[in-house]
Amino acid sequence: MTPEHSKSTAGARGAPDSLGDRAGVLLKGLVECYLVDGQPVGSKYLSSSSGLGLSPATVRSILAELEHHGFLTSPHTSAGRVPTPRGMRHFVDSLLTVESQPVQAADRLQSDLTAATAESGKLAVAGDWLAEMSHLVGLVRAPRSDCHRLRQVEFVDLGAGHILAVLVTWEGEVHNKLIQPETPCSPGQLEQAANFLNREFVGKTLDVIRSQ
Repeated sequence: MTPEHSKSTAGARGAPDSLGDRAGVLLKGLVECYLVDGQPVGSKYLSSSSGLGLSPATVRSILAELEHHGFLTSPHTSAGRVPTPRGMRHFVDSLLTVESQPVQAADRLQSDLTAATAESGKLAVAGDWLAEMSHLVGLVRAPRSDCHRLRQVEFVDLGAGHILAVLVTWEGEVHNKLIQPETPCSPGQLEQAANFLNREFVGKTLDVIRSQ
């Protein structure tokens, strides 16, 4: 183990559980900026945006201490700093502030959910509310493939004993499945199988097809 590695490991072990006020503010501002832009954050930006009235040199000194304790890292020389997993964990545990929603908003959400009788409608309401509150989140639900009605099926010989089954549904979805039959199939046999399925089962759901 090199002396440099020993020093870094010891610094991480000795990192404080709680930060000073100025270090906490700077770490919080850096993480928030990084979450928005995904780019390393420089001391000059934090000096002007933190509201602490600190010079860039002072900010650099505090950031260097945070980096020494394992909260930040520098991906490149003079490229600013990004939070480490330890820094993100401290941000979530100690620095993140959650804005509570007013009672009226909760009542309106409950009313919208009650008005939506179908499950799909309730999911749509929940997705709209999450997206509005977080500006990030949405809800989607993949429909059950066994409820789709078959429109067309094709088989593609990929070689080496592998065949790609392509199923097109009336809902416009395409499902691909790789299969490996026990015995090799010629192109003519694959075409005959596709023609049979398209003739006998078009318009039926996969559940019905399996039962026949």
